[in-house]
Amino acid sequence: MTDRGRERAGREPSPDWPAADAAAYDELWDELRDVTAIVQTHPWWKTCRVHGLHGPDLVAARQALKTAKGAVPLALGDVGTAA
Repeated sequence: MTDRGRERAGREPSPDWPAADAAAYDELWDELRDVTAIVQTHPWWKTCRVHGLHGPDLVAARQALKTAKGAVPLALGDVGTAA
């Protein structure tokens, strides 16, 4: 299955999309899924649970980090140091 809908029911393929662009899109989605898994399973979240953050409270803490004062989106080069 692909994320562009080429094989998903109910969504038409994009016939005018160049094969190279389609491949790059799929690769970026694969990379996003991999990085998301790394962030979501990072040992820091286990530390939060050890200190009493569970379930909805843990989700709320993750969401609060996105809008915390001084929070900025990471640049690609920052990922290694942030993890």
